[in-house]
Amino acid sequence: MLERSELAENALQALHDEDYDRPFNPQNLNHTTMIFMGDREQTSLDGDWNFCVDLLDTGLRQKWFAMEPAAPRDREEPWDYDPYMGETVPVPSCWQMLKEKWYFFEGSAWYTRPIDFAPNPGKRSFLRVGAAQYDCKVFLNGEFVGNHYGGSTPFFAELTGRLSDGRNWLMLCVNNVRTTDRVPMRNTDWFNYGGVYREVSLVETPESLIRDFFIHLKPGGAGGLTASVVAEGAETAEISIPELGINETVKLADGREASISMLRRYCGRRSVRSSTMFRSAPAMTGCRTGSVFARSSAGAGSFT
Repeated sequence: MLERSELAENALQALHDEDYDRPFNPQNLNHTTMIFMGDREQTSLDGDWNFCVDLLDTGLRQKWFAMEPAAPRDREEPWDYDPYMGETVPVPSCWQMLKEKWYFFEGSAWYTRPIDFAPNPGKRSFLRVGAAQYDCKVFLNGEFVGNHYGGSTPFFAELTGRLSDGRNWLMLCVNNVRTTDRVPMRNTDWFNYGGVYREVSLVETPESLIRDFFIHLKPGGAGGLTASVVAEGAETAEISIPELGINETVKLADGREASISMLRRYCGRRSVRSSTMFRSAPAMTGCRTGSVFARSSAGAGSFT
């Protein structure tokens, strides 16, 4: 039994500890860790994953995520749960739609699959989960990476430096229990689905990347444009809008903001005054989207 294993440590005591979830609930995989996708290279992780419903929500207490593959004959005692063998389910899917016995299940379920990885120098790796209902905790090779709250939004987890050369094991613990701080709440009038129900992929980026950007007309009808960008890993950024004759470069320091006011440009018979503001976290880098560019002195990296 896993509660008697060295892995579980104080699993019997934790049976009565209602704060067992606290170390695994920082909600650090949120809007700040998202990256623009565009034409980024990605490897699909869709398909069959090993799956187990955690009826008593003991997986975190017994540290299922830290278990290593072992043949049943090599175990001192039978395991309550084996993330590397047994039942599989397709991802993406809702578990209620797969088997009648899971139709009304609300709680935690564990998804496990291998990732065979070869390091690519000068590249970063991110896990992208299209959506999981509702709390999704990410573990890689026995280590907790983070969790995401929200059943209808994608999220990213950076795995750079965590992925080993060769075989890795990725585990997702998904919980759809209705609570007062979730959607749906305890009393609801719609079906409370659960599971990893949108696509999952491994995304590769340059070392420098744009996480977010936004270009819009200045409010108030005075004319002009405002652009903001959040990126990492470079010294300068460039905004280029040929239709308006705009092509400006701004040096980005390690601070959170840098700004530049562009000269008056002409588009047909109408003049357009444009200004841009760039936010850096902590420094800007080499990427491209449409007519917006960010460049690093190291070169590399463009994204459309």
